[in-house]
Amino acid sequence: MNVSESPEAGNQPITTAAHPMELLSVGLLDSPNIGNPNEALLFLTAASAGSIKVTPDTHGGIDQTVCFMKGTRLLGLHGDIAVEDMEPGDRLITNSGAMRPVKWVGRRLIDATRHPRPDTVWPIRIEAGAIDHGLPERALYVSPDHALYLNGCLIPAKSLLNGHSVVQEARDRIMYFHVELESHDILLAESLPVESYLEIGNRNFYENGGGAMVLHPSRAPLEPTIRDAKACAPFAVDGDAVAAVRARLLARLPQLRQAPDCRLRAMTDQGPLAVTLLDQMTYRIDLLRPLSNLVLLSHAMVPAESDAGSRDRRRLGLDIAALEIEGSDGLRAIGLNDPMLRTGWHCEEKTHRWTNGEAQIPAALLEGGHALIVRLHAPASGNDDGSTERDAARVAALVVARRMSALRHLQLLD
Repeated sequence: MNVSESPEAGNQPITTAAHPMELLSVGLLDSPNIGNPNEALLFLTAASAGSIKVTPDTHGGIDQTVCFMKGTRLLGLHGDIAVEDMEPGDRLITNSGAMRPVKWVGRRLIDATRHPRPDTVWPIRIEAGAIDHGLPERALYVSPDHALYLNGCLIPAKSLLNGHSVVQEARDRIMYFHVELESHDILLAESLPVESYLEIGNRNFYENGGGAMVLHPSRAPLEPTIRDAKACAPFAVDGDAVAAVRARLLARLPQLRQAPDCRLRAMTDQGPLAVTLLDQMTYRIDLLRPLSNLVLLSHAMVPAESDAGSRDRRRLGLDIAALEIEGSDGLRAIGLNDPMLRTGWHCEEKTHRWTNGEAQIPAALLEGGHALIVRLHAPASGNDDGSTERDAARVAALVVARRMSALRHLQLLD
C-alpha cells in the first residue's frame, strides 16, 4: 500500500491498494475531512486493473441509505426470491399486481464500527404483524431511509420507530441489497409494500454501482423536487400522514404494563448506594465515604416512540425538579444549571432538567453531605412491551391474489 499526491484532488492524500478488501480492512478514516459530517465522504475509484484509490469528496453527499438487508424475500412470479439471490431479468410482482423485470441489483457490505454516524446505516427491524395483520409476514429488515408504501405515501422506516414493533438494531456489519426496475415502483418484501430503488444520485453508495463508491454517506440535504419528480408516490417524512400511520402502529401494540416507579438506582465506583423512596416524587440516596462520582440510573423512554404526534427523540430518564445535599447544617441545593452536570444530562428547562437514564453527579458537588435528595418534577414510569400478532391466512390470500393478478397481466389466465 502506498500514499501519493494527486493534483486533481488538490494535493489531498490518495491511497492505493492492491485489492479493495485490503483498503477496507485498514480503514483509512484519518482524512482531515472526517470531522465534518458534510465532508466526511471518501470515494473508492478504480485506479487501474489492479488497484483502487480513495479520495475525499468535496461536494458533500446524500443521506439516502435505502436498502434491504440480506435475507429479505421479495415476491416473484414463481414465489419469493431472497434479495441476495436475485439477478437482472428476474420477474417480480408489484403492489399493483403487475409483473416487472429486475434491471439491476445493488449490493454493499457496511462496517458500521468505522462509520462516523452508524445510526444512519444500522438496520430497522419491522416486526411481523407490526403494520397490519400479517404485514409484514415475518420480521423485515431495511435501512433507515428505505420507504414503506402506506396510506398512499412513501414513509421512511426511520419515521416509524416506536421502540417496540419498529426498532433500530445496532450491528457491526450489515450486508445490504437494493433492486432496481425500469422505473420506481412498489415491491412486496415479506408481503409488505415497499419502494424499489430510486435513482437520485446515490448509486455510488453500492460497491457495484459502476463508479466511485462512497465509504460513508453524509447528511447533505437532498433537493426534494429531484426525488419527488422521479418517485412513483409522494414521500412523507412527518406531518399528519405519518402521524396517522404511527398512531395505527401504536394501537396495534398490546397494552403496555406500567412499572410502579422509575426504578431509580445509584451507583458509584464503590458499588450501589442505598435508595429510599420518601414519596412518589422524592428519593433519598445515602452517600459513602470517600465520596466518588455518582451515577443516577433509571428507566428511560423516547417520547416519539409512544406518542404518534411527537418528534422528540431524546432519551428521557428522570425529570428532576431539584437536587439537594443533606448535611450536618441542613439542606444545600445543587443548581440544575451547574456546569459540572454534563454527562447524561439534557439541557435545563425552566423548572426542571431531564436525565437520559444514566446521569452523572461529580463527587465535587456532593462534598459535605451524607445523603442526596432527588426531587422529581413529574412521576416517571417505565413500561414493558409484549409480542405482536400474526395472521398467516390473510397473508397467504393476499399473495395468491397478487400472483393471480400478475398472471392475468401476462394473459396466462382468462
